[in-house]
Amino acid sequence: FLVSCGKDATAKVWDLEAQVCVQTVVGHRAEIWGLAVDSRGTRVVTGTNDERLRMWSVQGDGDGDDDDGAGGGDGGGGDGGSLDAAASAPSSFGRKLKFMGFVSRSSAADRCTSLQFYEAPAKALDQGLNQGPNQGGVHNAGAKTSSGDKDTPLALLGAMSSGRLLDVFRVRSNEEAKKKLKRRLRRFREKRAAAAGGVGLEAAAEAGTEGGEAEAAGEGEAGSCSLVAADELELIGSLRTSGAKLVSFAFLRDPNAKQRTTSARSAARHSTTHKGRDQETGQAVRVLLSLATNALEVHEIFVGGAGKAPVKLLTLEIPGHRSDPRTLALSADAGMLCSGATNSLKVWSTTSKKCLRSVDDLEGRFSSGSGSKGCTVVSVAWLPGDGYVAAGTKEGALLVLDLGSGDVCCALKDAHAGCVWSLDVAPGGRTLASASADQDVKFWDIEEREPEDNEDREEEEEESGDESMEGDSGVSAVQGVARSSAGKVRRVVLEHAKTLTMGDDALCVRYTRSKDASKVLVCVATLDATVRVFFADTLKFFLQLYGHKLPVLSLDVSDDCALLASGGADKTLKLWGVDFGDCHRSLLAHSDSVTCVRFVPWTHYLFTCSKDRTLKYWDADRFVPILTLTAHAAEVWQLAVSPDGSRVASCSRDKTLRLWTRTDEPVFLEEEHDRELEAAVGSADLGRTFERATSGGSAAPRMLGGDDDDDLAREEEEEDEEGGRRATRSHLESLKSGERLMEALEAADAEDKAIAVFKKTAPQGAVRKVNPLLMDLDPNRFVLKILRSVKRPDLEEALLVLPLWLVEALVARLAKLLMLGKDPELCTRCAAFLVQLHHGPLAASRRTGPLLLALRDAARLEVTRERDACGTNLAGLKILKRRLDAAKLAITADQDFAAKEVQGNAPGKSAGKSKSKKKARK
Repeated sequence: FLVSCGKDATAKVWDLEAQVCVQTVVGHRAEIWGLAVDSRGTRVVTGTNDERLRMWSVQGDGDGDDDDGAGGGDGGGGDGGSLDAAASAPSSFGRKLKFMGFVSRSSAADRCTSLQFYEAPAKALDQGLNQGPNQGGVHNAGAKTSSGDKDTPLALLGAMSSGRLLDVFRVRSNEEAKKKLKRRLRRFREKRAAAAGGVGLEAAAEAGTEGGEAEAAGEGEAGSCSLVAADELELIGSLRTSGAKLVSFAFLRDPNAKQRTTSARSAARHSTTHKGRDQETGQAVRVLLSLATNALEVHEIFVGGAGKAPVKLLTLEIPGHRSDPRTLALSADAGMLCSGATNSLKVWSTTSKKCLRSVDDLEGRFSSGSGSKGCTVVSVAWLPGDGYVAAGTKEGALLVLDLGSGDVCCALKDAHAGCVWSLDVAPGGRTLASASADQDVKFWDIEEREPEDNEDREEEEEESGDESMEGDSGVSAVQGVARSSAGKVRRVVLEHAKTLTMGDDALCVRYTRSKDASKVLVCVATLDATVRVFFADTLKFFLQLYGHKLPVLSLDVSDDCALLASGGADKTLKLWGVDFGDCHRSLLAHSDSVTCVRFVPWTHYLFTCSKDRTLKYWDADRFVPILTLTAHAAEVWQLAVSPDGSRVASCSRDKTLRLWTRTDEPVFLEEEHDRELEAAVGSADLGRTFERATSGGSAAPRMLGGDDDDDLAREEEEEDEEGGRRATRSHLESLKSGERLMEALEAADAEDKAIAVFKKTAPQGAVRKVNPLLMDLDPNRFVLKILRSVKRPDLEEALLVLPLWLVEALVARLAKLLMLGKDPELCTRCAAFLVQLHHGPLAASRRTGPLLLALRDAARLEVTRERDACGTNLAGLKILKRRLDAAKLAITADQDFAAKEVQGNAPGKSAGKSKSKKKARK
């Protein structure tokens, strides 16, 4: 069985064998965010937006109570928690949930986001017990309550809130829960008797506090004769993080963890009398907390120790970004790496891998406090000298940071009206170009100026430098502020020089590295999926590159100014000639958007990164991939290449920065290609296995695992024995065939649109010229020609690489070809394979419904015709065979008769022959 919860304030129980919902549990007043089941499968706890944790007991058919006496009343809670089992649970259901009440958490303002049970064996706990003078008779309250419960494990329940608090509950053993039940019932009877006798509230209060705890869970639970949630769960403490929200938690399973009872820690947190020392002996359990700031904290909470407060043992903090780094850049000598994220900018040493400078709270450093819009760094660039870094923010600001002092020496809050997506420094180092979402590319002059109050600035820089430096190792790596010969401090500032207005959002800007200043070009990628090239000195238009179907996200130019590489959201990498703007090759580079493209300096090798979590190394002259680097766990946003090409840095949404180093190991392209193809085939085989496992005769899908896997393995063995299993190992030829088929479908769609436009706009009687790119064929026959050119063993593998929207286009063209009677065998085979492979999406789409009906009718008609033709031909062949057999028999009979006649003409046999002739005549 499976239990699930959701925002509809209900919990559902599912039968995995029947694959149906057998019970719906209602009674929650808010969305259910947390759910946990204990290891024995007898208790279910749910957490919602309120402060209550609700407990349910799991029972079988005909069981009034659990083995330990737990049952609980239906909906006996104070919030009216009920169980809608009569309406939704069938009679054949063997398990049901019964409400046991609720307990309260410490935090009423935050919702419960996660619940987790934890159990530690009693034998493991013995190693952590601090035996005192009464070591023979004193037992841990959490681990051993008596000699009968010697092997009872310690059970805990953690309830994490959406804020900074984690509540830890102890799950009482069976004996303890029953004792608690007896005490609660006794207090309840005493209180009721006192109330009936007119004693009043004072006598009821003197009756004990434990009855009040049960009353807090509801008046119905206080008098319940069965176990309730308050009898089994006991709040032993709450853990609070330091300054950040909780993300997750885990109980540390360390059997060697011993109780920490040092005098210094005890004196710092609570005072202990000699009388209560024996009562303090308890088990210390450690909890690992993960914070939203990427920090980890280890807390220690004591079970069974009276008066002991939880203790935070240690905190593990790394100097990384608190959010995903969106941009990075390497210095001129590749010794430092600058990365930017939300409200922070950090400089790292590429040799020691240590953080040299961390500039946090960027918003507070340059904003005015009121009306602040935030500060998210999305682009960075090193300024000449590697002592300053220019940063562009998502809010449209431009910042120049002095790495020596950690100050923002230049802040242009209104530099752009939109996000500053890209920054690049001109080859001479005197100009900075910025591309923004406000459709402007602005050029800034980089100047050094002396501030008016040099002495005050020098003192402030010394103080801020001493405070912000994280270690002596980074002091030598980061250059200080520039100083003149007289010793005065000089600051770098940006002065606006000129603006280039584009027709759409500017997403990327790059300079060419030409030695001749008059031949330096500026390349700008815009949101309209084009790349425009201008002269850098006059900003005159030079080239416009078309070809991408979706916006160009990144571009780069080789150092010899011969090639321009662009990567876009259409997953393609295009290589252009800078001289004439011709497209050398368009490559399907990644399975998702290409986010960054960078050339290796003074070569035609380049790196690309994508949202598919990979980096790829390409040979731009041969148009082939060399390496695929897979290590990131999320989208890769940007990369940077060192000047010598020996190092590559990348940043990702998984909040990591990775540094790749070139090794001396040789790379064999054939082996790399085979490895990639094997990985692709493995994923394709997995998808095919899933399709095969989920396509059954019943309406309910078949699940992987159990008997279904055995059936699949048995079917595959039978196919292997019969020799009829289809080979599924694809190779380079099949992938190329798939790419040719995709290009043919796209060209046919473009031709159809052109024909439709011509029919609308052309005068009557006009004849349109045939497109030579389609080999003087109409679009449908052109696609059929490409299908015929694919080898039959590679046909199915070529159809596997088609995306869904091209599958729909191909199915439509196959239906038209079947209606025309063109190669029905090939068209029917392809259509049947595609419909079987993509049956779910095609059947669910309203657009493809009529298309599938037309395909069915056309396929049936053509298959019937082919079957009739085959039947007619078969019948004709049978008739011819019979005629040939009859002719063969007649020829044999004539030959025998002639032989006998020759023998009859011989001497002595003429009389016999004449008699035989007479008999034959008669």
